[in-house]
Amino acid sequence: MELRGNYIIKPVGVIGNGAFGRVEKVDIFNTAGFFSGSYARKVLAVDARLIGELVSLEDWKERFEREVRYQARCTHSNIVPIYIHHLKTENPWFVMDLAETDLRKEIWSGLLSDDDKLIILKKLLVGVNHMHEKNLLHRDLKPENILKFPGENYKISDFGLVKNTDTAAQSAFLSHVLAEKEIGMGTPDYMAPEAKKGKYTPRTDVYALGVIINELNLSHVKGIDEMEEKATSYRPAGRYESVQQMLDKLASILTRRKS
Repeated sequence: MELRGNYIIKPVGVIGNGAFGRVEKVDIFNTAGFFSGSYARKVLAVDARLIGELVSLEDWKERFEREVRYQARCTHSNIVPIYIHHLKTENPWFVMDLAETDLRKEIWSGLLSDDDKLIILKKLLVGVNHMHEKNLLHRDLKPENILKFPGENYKISDFGLVKNTDTAAQSAFLSHVLAEKEIGMGTPDYMAPEAKKGKYTPRTDVYALGVIINELNLSHVKGIDEMEEKATSYRPAGRYESVQQMLDKLASILTRRKS
């Protein structure tokens, strides 16, 4: 158990592991010993092979702290909130809501109806649009990073590659990593052509959203194919200029379905 502020955190088990750390289920109690609920805790634990002259452990800790700061800035019903964190420790961590599942598993289940998928898509677009209004680019949008919570709510998670377009926030180490392509930053199938060269704008997130639309398998819904094709245009200028434009297009599709 670990004491943090007015809470006691008890690890229950590991939910997932990656090159940069792990996500674990934790039970949280107040200092009087009363159970407060089960949550998820993301812990930074970088693979030793990713630490060297180019990228130090302190660089990774700095990136993790930036992830927490950006995610905490986005207070929105479609973005996973952060409740407790400890950044000045050997393995920094933060606590967030415990998800039921993710969109990838939901798609694989085959249980989502067309209306379910359209509602999920709207929530995803609204969440990303909020990020962009905060001058933040996600840069790793994919079904695994869209988490499902009770009440059929879907929220965007994993701010590990988020970039602030309003400042020179991207650290030098990450720029080098992207240039050298020695570490898999982002997910290739969801990366726009220019993103694979290290160039990011709101339209690179638009491209990833278009790929997700394709995976939702809604091509039989009138207007969706057009939306997907525009979002995934090879040339950035051929895509939607903003996620708000995608929301406007989706609104027209939903209105047509109701008529």
